Amino acid sequence: MEKGYKNIRIANQVLDQKNKQLDVKARSQRKKMIDELANRQLRYQRQIRMGMQPTDDIEKLDNYAEKLIQVVDQDGYPKNIFWPQYDDKQTENSY
Repeated sequence: MEKGYKNIRIANQVLDQKNKQLDVKARSQRKKMIDELANRQLRYQRQIRMGMQPTDDIEKLDNYAEKLIQVVDQDGYPKNIFWPQYDDKQTENSY
């Protein structure tokens, strides 16, 4: 009977290690996405300072940032992740 418990313990250790690897990979991906988002936020701020029409909607950027931050709180993390997408479709502007 002890051998069965040892196998279960080893299996759990392997699973824990795989989950840690998935976590590291997911956090790395999230950081990359947040870094890309930060560039868009900086562009928005620059455009506002220069009196230009912003390329992005800051509320959409902020909502996207929050969704990225919350990725680690999802059920099923880190095995099953729903990656949010930034909706960068602009509303039609009349000129």
